[in-house]
Amino acid sequence: MEDEYSLKLETMKAEYNAENRKKKELSEELQKVKDTLDKIEEDFPKQISDLKKQIVDAKSKTDEYEQKTQLLSEELKKLKARKQQLEENKS
Repeated sequence: MEDEYSLKLETMKAEYNAENRKKKELSEELQKVKDTLDKIEEDFPKQISDLKKQIVDAKSKTDEYEQKTQLLSEELKKLKARKQQLEENKS
């Protein structure tokens, strides 16, 4: 009976140790996930800010090129009109 008790005790110790190892592994994994989440929460506002700045910069460049295109279009119209006027004066 004492042998049976000792065997059960050893079995329970082994199970207990296995559960403790598993608990430790899960705790470490949980800490990694928490660290990752903290980093995401820390970086996310900066990423949003950077993206907003990129959008503003892109819009500014787009507006700048739109103005340049408009000026070039107007110049082209003037040149076409001048060319047409010169051709009419030749005739």
